[in-house]
Amino acid sequence: MQTDDWQPYLYCLMRTDMDSLNPGKAIAQGMHAGHVFTHHMYTLRDQFVQNWHKVPIAFRDYDEMVAEREVTSRAFYNRITRNLAMFRQWETSSVRTPGFGVTITLDVGDEKTLLGTVDMINVMGYPASVAHDETYPIADGEITHLLPVTTCGYAFGDKKDLEPLLSQFDLYF
Repeated sequence: MQTDDWQPYLYCLMRTDMDSLNPGKAIAQGMHAGHVFTHHMYTLRDQFVQNWHKVPIAFRDYDEMVAEREVTSRAFYNRITRNLAMFRQWETSSVRTPGFGVTITLDVGDEKTLLGTVDMINVMGYPASVAHDETYPIADGEITHLLPVTTCGYAFGDKKDLEPLLSQFDLYF
């Protein structure tokens, strides 16, 4: 199912409205988003793939998955298997450093914009979610509060499909 027409990109969608999100915290939060992404994809891989290391990937049979009530429609099955094939292509795109697929960090501004963007990417059929830090540290004098905060997110998919939506955002600096 791999195609040379795909340009799989992982986008880190970083909020920039938080004064406390200094460069070090932003890097850490971006890593959290990356881990949320890979965890999501590996969970799907374990459900849909018989042998991840075969070329082409050996996906589980659609009819078998319907019979076991693991999928409800061909469209859902096709979307997941496409995303997994793209993920494998992204993951193996660098010969010297496996897992070093193209990753772009964008400035999405605020939480409302982040959440709306993630929703739109999901509607488009691509994986996207947020990094929600349950213990985000906020210093207040000598006291540090640990608060739940949505700091950033990710979107993964074919560059040409995601570009019309994501081109509104500047690169994160």
